[in-house]
Amino acid sequence: MAEEGPGHEPVRGADGHEWWKEEGTVRRAEAVDELRAYGAWLGRWRKQAERERTEHQLRDLYDRIYAWHQKLAQEDDQTELVLAVGLLTLREPMARPYTGIC
Repeated sequence: MAEEGPGHEPVRGADGHEWWKEEGTVRRAEAVDELRAYGAWLGRWRKQAERERTEHQLRDLYDRIYAWHQKLAQEDDQTELVLAVGLLTLREPMARPYTGIC
């Protein structure tokens, strides 16, 4: 928070309606309620920001897979998706790869 900022106070009109009127500046040390609320909010925000950073990569992967899904739904007769998991090793630099399949 800044050292000082705009201050507001509630004002009630003759008709009974209430609104906030800016009255100048308030020093940070005088804004005890705001500092308390800001401290609580900042702690929650930091936890949420950390969670967002860790979930960002998963969300990107999900978006990429969903884009594949959409493409396959539109071009199912033209596009094929093959998903494979396995191991591939080379015994020598220019040798034929060993796949474990005879």
